[in-house]
Amino acid sequence: MKLKTHWLIHIFALLHLLASLICGLMNADDSLLLTVLTITLVLFICLRGNVGVELTVIAIVLANLFGYLFGSMIAWAIGLAIDNMAVVQALSTAATTEILGWSILGFTNRHKDAAKELSEEERNIQMGWLIIAVVVVYMIRVFINLIFSTPSGSNEGFKAIQDFLHNPLMMLIILATSIFFILYIKREDNNLSSSGKILSYAIYFISVSLLSALFVGTGLPFSFKLDLSAERFMLLAAVSLVANAAIFSFVYIANIALTARRKLQIEREKANKAHYQYLLLKQQVNPHFLFNSLNALDSLVHEGSKEDASRFIHQLSGLYRYMLRNEEEDVVTLREELEYSKMYGALVKMRWQDALVFNISVREEDMSYYVVPCSVQLCIENAIKHNSMSKEKPLEISISSDGSFVTVENVLAPKLGEVESTNLGLKYIKQQYLAQGSSAVEVEQSKESFKVKLPLL
Repeated sequence: MKLKTHWLIHIFALLHLLASLICGLMNADDSLLLTVLTITLVLFICLRGNVGVELTVIAIVLANLFGYLFGSMIAWAIGLAIDNMAVVQALSTAATTEILGWSILGFTNRHKDAAKELSEEERNIQMGWLIIAVVVVYMIRVFINLIFSTPSGSNEGFKAIQDFLHNPLMMLIILATSIFFILYIKREDNNLSSSGKILSYAIYFISVSLLSALFVGTGLPFSFKLDLSAERFMLLAAVSLVANAAIFSFVYIANIALTARRKLQIEREKANKAHYQYLLLKQQVNPHFLFNSLNALDSLVHEGSKEDASRFIHQLSGLYRYMLRNEEEDVVTLREELEYSKMYGALVKMRWQDALVFNISVREEDMSYYVVPCSVQLCIENAIKHNSMSKEKPLEISISSDGSFVTVENVLAPKLGEVESTNLGLKYIKQQYLAQGSSAVEVEQSKESFKVKLPLL
């Protein structure tokens, strides 16, 4: 039976506690052992979540970085209540492991599909590079530990960190290079092989770390000093590598978040457009509309009014021709939309006669503006659908424009016993306008009227 991930997190937290406690009692350094346990936990979680190599390595880097920061803060808090340093370190590392474990689990849940499309051969290659990357990260950790292990090395190391913190321009340069490199890798993703990407990462990190160490060590760009020793250069290179890895990881995660948000927005826009097209399709084959139209046509034929019947058929065919022609269009001119709406209005008037009145006062200078296809017509249809009408009390629908909006307004006379409207038509019209980057559709309702203002694009 496969052990659930949350139990793995608890088990590793316990292992961290025992390892720290034993090392503390033996007065031995526990940092490298805890690093191995942390890396192993991250690997387990990321592999179970099918997260790619890049994100797994970044998760390992961030886990070690935040592990140190969280561990220090939690140890300080626990130390206020407990005097035994070994117990404090053990409890703080266990608590830190729990926090990191659940954070990484949440991270992998958001990106768990990243590697599902890989073939078995590609997975094996990825696994090989992942092992190499993990070994490199651990060796860097060992290297940094050796540098900071002696009192003199520790003092010099902290001085090197201060030098970097006091050089914000270099941090900004590292940030800028991280952004440009990530954009380059994303752009060349399909052109680079796995080995090519690993080589690119290696060249990037080594070159940026060495150049950063050289600039900070010599005081550039604020001054220039020639007393940079090899030992100090190595310390600066180690600090630069950690700073570069941390900044790169944050930028990479931010890029993923922005990309995911952009994709989600695109998918939502596609879904909204699909819903809107579905709504229009339903309208095209609306049985009530077809039934009423055919009944009206049958009446004209029986009455022997060939001219009216021919005009009716041309209007009906024009109606469907417009919908078919513009079903893939995002916007149409107001002139086209009004012509379509007039054809629709003429057809429904053949049924309702004097019970329905249209007033159109659209400015000629507004005719070249754009609107969402079928938006005006849907507003007319909604007015007819939800309001009662008769010769004594006709339903009056007005269409006007003011240079910013085309307004469809109708007298409010709700049908008795009508089921409450879902407003799906208006909802999808609003979504289509938002997808065009337009201002919002405005809806105004009073006791006497209902008004929809569609932005002119």
